[in-house]
Amino acid sequence: DILCGYKCNVFLKYWDSHEIPDNTTDGIKKFLKFAMKELGLRRISMASADGRTVDLAEKCGFKIEGRQKYAVMYKDKLYTNHLLRIVRKENSGGKE
Repeated sequence: DILCGYKCNVFLKYWDSHEIPDNTTDGIKKFLKFAMKELGLRRISMASADGRTVDLAEKCGFKIEGRQKYAVMYKDKLYTNHLLRIVRKENSGGKE
């Protein structure tokens, strides 16, 4: 979902168990910069129960803003869903 000038939700998923290539973070950071600057987004949020995705998102500048314990069931096991966000610097008092 993208609301130009306001926010967007992001979906990141990896379909294999291989390591995430180093240049992946560069590509995501370029997309985030484009989305914030060119589309005028103020906030981009995402959610994931996958630890690798959460780690990658944090490397790209996302911050965890909450957790939903046991919110995702996969193969009869419950996982914690992590809620992450990144906001434009001018929207966060320059702290992001």
